[in-house]
Amino acid sequence: MLRYRHMACALSGASLLAFSCVAAGAQDIGSVISFGDSLSDNGNLYAATGGTTPPSPPYFNGHYSNGQVFTEYLNGPMQQAGAATLGGVAIDPTANQNYAFGGARTDTLTALPPGVPTQIGFFQAQDGVFASNDLVTLYAGANDLFAILATPGVTPADIVSGASVAAQNVGTSANTLSQLGAPTLAVLNLPDLGQIPRLNGSVQTQFVGTLASGTFNAALSDAVFASAAANPDTNTYLIDVERVFSAIIANPQQFGFTNATDACLDVPSCAAASQAEQNQFLFFDSVHPTTAGHQLLASLVLDYLTAGEQAVNVGSMSETAILDRYEGVSSAFDRSRLVLADGGQGSGFYASVGGNWYDRGDGERMHGYDYDVGTVRFGYDTMIGESYLVGGSVSYSGGSVDNSPITYDTQAFAADLYAATMLRGFQLSATAGIAHADFNDIDRATLVAGITNGGADTNAALYDVGAEIAYPMAFGDLTATPSLSLTYLHFDVDGFTEAGLGARIRYEGYDRDALFGAANLNLAYATEAFGRPAKLTGRIGYEDNLTSDDTGIVSTISGSPSQASFAEFDDLHGRGFVLGAGAEASFTDMIAGSLSYSVGFSDTIDVSHAAKALMTVKF
Repeated sequence: MLRYRHMACALSGASLLAFSCVAAGAQDIGSVISFGDSLSDNGNLYAATGGTTPPSPPYFNGHYSNGQVFTEYLNGPMQQAGAATLGGVAIDPTANQNYAFGGARTDTLTALPPGVPTQIGFFQAQDGVFASNDLVTLYAGANDLFAILATPGVTPADIVSGASVAAQNVGTSANTLSQLGAPTLAVLNLPDLGQIPRLNGSVQTQFVGTLASGTFNAALSDAVFASAAANPDTNTYLIDVERVFSAIIANPQQFGFTNATDACLDVPSCAAASQAEQNQFLFFDSVHPTTAGHQLLASLVLDYLTAGEQAVNVGSMSETAILDRYEGVSSAFDRSRLVLADGGQGSGFYASVGGNWYDRGDGERMHGYDYDVGTVRFGYDTMIGESYLVGGSVSYSGGSVDNSPITYDTQAFAADLYAATMLRGFQLSATAGIAHADFNDIDRATLVAGITNGGADTNAALYDVGAEIAYPMAFGDLTATPSLSLTYLHFDVDGFTEAGLGARIRYEGYDRDALFGAANLNLAYATEAFGRPAKLTGRIGYEDNLTSDDTGIVSTISGSPSQASFAEFDDLHGRGFVLGAGAEASFTDMIAGSLSYSVGFSDTIDVSHAAKALMTVKF
């Protein structure tokens, strides 16, 4: 029994991004059970023909390729269940089963190779029962189209009609497998046949090949969606192979190929080369991919199967936006304490420039990331009477999330109001704020090497309210101010849909709430600098989210009838244990400034840094 993410990790050694090895909430998978033609056949036809078809070599051990086919890359070695059934040999029903035969059609017109409906009958004879965590693959239709195109005097109308019938046959087989209890079904469409070596040699053959596969794929989509709607207990995925293979042929170097138009076996230097050198070609013969192409195909299937798990990484949007808002809250508390400590002398217009850097480690469900953000803030506050401070600020922040499967740029506009007073020696502060956050150029590194889905933007609204109590204690020139604070923050982001060649994930919007608590000991040592009053400051504290939630992301895949998936986020955390140092100075009677830096450590945010420069002007 393997997990989808373990399969992705096995492929990652071949070329997939290491990011693929972290998939939150990965599902267990028992066996892969495959039906189809030579694109899935792991040697059934070869065994059934006594080792004659396909000739091996040049083909690899009865595979229509120079190595393993995509079905084997999904979950390891597979039993040649189709050939075993023909020979009357029982199989292990708990292991991977391959019933596909090279040359198979979508119907029952030939006995050998057996068509897909017959293959399904073989499964019923051998096992007939799907386990709840089995993955079923169905890939067929090309042989029907090749037969139609080879018919003398065939017309475009004949091609359209025949291709539609073949697609309906696949839809019928999908329905049959679903009714037999297939829990997860992956149906793959065809590449543009006009672009494969067999048909890309002339305008005429390109036209009929593209017409055939285009018609088939359109009809297949309708048939698979209908089957999925009729069988809600089966999670049916429609894998868009055409989109990816067309991109590879248009730009093979992006995907690690040097040739995507010729058959390796038709080029003597390639035919005689090592497997690694042959894998520079997309096609091994005039129809079938090299094992490198199959490896890419397997990674595409996995990208669809794990789309719901990968979607969990958009949880970083709520984490980064809430951390930004909490920084705004903390700035208001810091400002209140600073002004009250000087008896209101430091109130007035002020401006600050700051930056925060977060290194968020891998969580139980979510991949880690780096987040860098800079903030510019302008504010004004004033004393009302001798003990009441009121103020407000506006800020702009811009940053980016990197080193993660999902990356994006951020910008946020925020406004904060705050008030503070002294009561029996205590400093009491309250703050409220709102923000609008934009997430731009959202990219997801898919499980397919060379493919990044992107082109998406979204935005979020946030609001917060907080309160702090502090008690300054003077020890000569040293003032120690312990403080406690609570802040409630709310985040609400809109949904969005990816564009790209991989599984196009459609993310629903979500809300998230947090209650941050902080305990700090703030230190200030009064001194002088260049004959002017100055302070050396320090901070020892701890801050974190005091609540846990079951918030997560609901996602679907655009263009696939697969069911909506829910992935729960990791718990939201703050900076943890924080150490800080800084300095404040009065440059003139009207102008003062400060510099501060802090570093934080926590189990989730491995390390965080915050630096800020503040300038205040009194009028």
